Amino acid sequence: WRPHPDAGIGELKVINYGTHAGTADQYQWAITDPAKDAGDPSFPDIIDVGVQSFDTGTGDQFMVFAVNTARARSTHATDFIETAINTDADPEPEYSIWVVDEGLVTAGSPSGTLIALTLDADFNVVDAWDALAPMNGSTVLFPTLASSLGLRPGDGIFEFALGSSSIVAAGVPDFTDSGTYNP
Repeated sequence: WRPHPDAGIGELKVINYGTHAGTADQYQWAITDPAKDAGDPSFPDIIDVGVQSFDTGTGDQFMVFAVNTARARSTHATDFIETAINTDADPEPEYSIWVVDEGLVTAGSPSGTLIALTLDADFNVVDAWDALAPMNGSTVLFPTLASSLGLRPGDGIFEFALGSSSIVAAGVPDFTDSGTYNP
């Protein structure tokens, strides 16, 4: 990585060894959390969080959060990750995003598929997307729209923090400090 001398923009060299194609995905790094601070080893131990956004062409931004955990998990479908989102800088979050087993939410029994639900402060679902978490992986990706968080072009920075727990084990959740992002 080499910073651009004028704008603080850098170059990232990606090398793919072998005869196969590869891609690289970049996120704004927003939160770092110490490893091994989860209250229970069966809970996902969040260590890094990033966000990226894409213009939808409609004046909205499609945002994807990337949560990296300290160790790979055979499945993230037993996890619960909540992102509290504060869009107006007061003490209370206006929205949250829940990443949870879709079958548990829609049918009352786990299906092994993750969903990302964006909820308002009254727990009304305002947006829902598939969340991605490869088996035996350590990263969970989940999207939402800026408009689903009440954000319009030019609104600027919002603040967020995460917590993680398990839907199958009791214990003390893992909480992160807050980070900020400007879609």
